[in-house]
Amino acid sequence: MRSMRQRLAAVTLLGGLTTLGIGLSAGPASANINECSGFLGNAQSGSLHMTGNPAAGASVPVGSDITLNASWSGFDETNRLFVCGSVDGVYNAAMSSEDLGVDNNAGAATETSTVPSGTPVGANVCVVSVLRGRLVSQVQGDMESETLCYTSAAVTTTTTAPTTTTTVAPKVAAPVDPATTDAGTTSAPAVEPAPSVSGEVVVAPAPLPELPRTGSGIDVLAGFGGAALALGGLTRFMGRRRPAEG
Repeated sequence: MRSMRQRLAAVTLLGGLTTLGIGLSAGPASANINECSGFLGNAQSGSLHMTGNPAAGASVPVGSDITLNASWSGFDETNRLFVCGSVDGVYNAAMSSEDLGVDNNAGAATETSTVPSGTPVGANVCVVSVLRGRLVSQVQGDMESETLCYTSAAVTTTTTAPTTTTTVAPKVAAPVDPATTDAGTTSAPAVEPAPSVSGEVVVAPAPLPELPRTGSGIDVLAGFGGAALALGGLTRFMGRRRPAEG
């Protein structure tokens, strides 16, 4: 009977230790409203400090994360780190968390708080962190960081217009007609010398001056030919009379 009791006690103790180990190693969980309600609106205390990314005072689109970097000293052992969020001064569980696995030896921790998507645009969104544990004075205590506040903003969307490409056809030079260079030049026909009679050299008369054209080119040539024949006949006739007169 006594042996059975000892076995039950050992099993109970082992189960308790296992549960405690799981609890200490657990990650962030939603913070209890009873824990956070006593920290909202308080001043910074102890050596716990916190900065945010983006920096406090910025506008944060709803649904976006705020990265919180906490640092501290003066603890002999840390128990848990709270992140408590509020919207317009009212506790918001969606922005709050409780980290049971914070490492005291590191002296720092990084947490994340998300601005709920249903937060009204322009609301005052704030976060504060609280570290609980055993101080170097061997007493349990809490340290509270600065309160970081932001303004909730609407989600912005960027629309990129499609790129259009315009193709310009190359310019084609207009065909150039070959220049007309055949400029006809009209020259008077050569005059053949009249045939010599009885061995005498007959000198051809000087060509008559060119008269202005009043008709076609054929009429001018015909008239010029007739005059040349008449002059040649006269010259021949005069040549025949000279021996008779001697």
